[in-house]
Amino acid sequence: MVRSLAVAAALSCLVSFACAQSQPIPPTSPAAAAAKPAAKKPAAKSNGAAKQAAAPVDSGRCQLGVIPALGDQFVVQKVGLTMFGNDRKEVPIGDWGLNELVVARVRAAAGSGISVRRFAYPKDVFERHVEPGGLLFRNARTELNESVRQVAAGATCERYVLVTRSTNQFATTNQTVNGVGIVDHDAGFLRHTYLFAAIYIRVFDGRSFDVIKQAAPAAGKSSYREVDNSMNPSPPAEAAKNPVLRDGVRAFLTSGLDATLPALLGP
Repeated sequence: MVRSLAVAAALSCLVSFACAQSQPIPPTSPAAAAAKPAAKKPAAKSNGAAKQAAAPVDSGRCQLGVIPALGDQFVVQKVGLTMFGNDRKEVPIGDWGLNELVVARVRAAAGSGISVRRFAYPKDVFERHVEPGGLLFRNARTELNESVRQVAAGATCERYVLVTRSTNQFATTNQTVNGVGIVDHDAGFLRHTYLFAAIYIRVFDGRSFDVIKQAAPAAGKSSYREVDNSMNPSPPAEAAKNPVLRDGVRAFLTSGLDATLPALLGP
């Protein structure tokens, strides 16, 4: 009896061992698999792509650098018979793209064979240089040259074109206009409205940064263009949303720049 029990126990152990050996290995859990992702070898960049990614913007030869500094303000002005009839408001018109227009007209005047590059600058850096008639005092001229030199730091353009706002006397009055805008002139029995573009162009030598050419753009030899009195925006803030006024200003600027830039950019 005892012998039979021993044999049965031995057979039982053999069966258990065989079962244990035949059990499949449990699969790895998703968490464990995520903990050890398969390493991927990064794709090698071609030499051409690497050089293109590292290349600086506007690299290469620069024959003409453009610094458009007209700003993004449109002036709505009134000039009356007395000082009590005078008024001046500045209206933001950033989406009119006047600085972009300047760059486009410089490119057109320069011609297809000339490389042109636009330069950004700190806001209002040229404001202190604006004098009546676009003229500069001796110390202001030196400061202006240094400002252009700083804006162009690191570049090697042959020449630089700076277009800024100017300040001009209005007609025979003691009032002045500055930049781009519209003026309502009350002369007593008559009332006239004018678009004006009081701006100034200077061309600098790329090495010395001295002014080599300069002029006030004038379409028809005047910085004023008479328009209908109905174009006066009321209130002044409405000017920014007036497409007729915007297109009129852009056309006036274009004609003045196109009439002046070829001679300034020529030999």
